[in-house]
Amino acid sequence: MPIALSLAALAFNKATYDFTDANLSKVGNQKVAHSLRELKGRSFDTQADVFTALEGVLAPEEFN
Repeated sequence: MPIALSLAALAFNKATYDFTDANLSKVGNQKVAHSLRELKGRSFDTQADVFTALEGVLAPEEFN
């Protein structure tokens, strides 16, 4: 089990978060999708950076 957790952590550490038309079209909530369009074309390397960006474009009720 520790190996699986280590591999999962490694995968998350290597993640890239891209805000593309294809990815944004998968968002089911249209209000949230519209807000996320402000991030279109941007890419983030860490989850912390994504959350910071999301806080800037989403209303508190959308973010939670």
